[in-house]
Amino acid sequence: MARKLQLLPTFFLNMDNLVSWQLEDDLIIIDTTVSTLRVGIDAYTNDVQVTSSDLQRIINEINAYFD
Repeated sequence: MARKLQLLPTFFLNMDNLVSWQLEDDLIIIDTTVSTLRVGIDAYTNDVQVTSSDLQRIINEINAYFD
């Protein structure tokens, strides 16, 4: 069973598809095998908008996945 990263209450990312990620100001850019997701507080167009605590949780989950 694939490990899922919950970005929003109804939006999950399959961690097996995660290729790389980087921080850019208040934004996390997540490259997957299919597309690039830009997850951030001020990300509006075709992006996922989250809170600062969501960003920290997502960072922690990604770091834990790669450890």
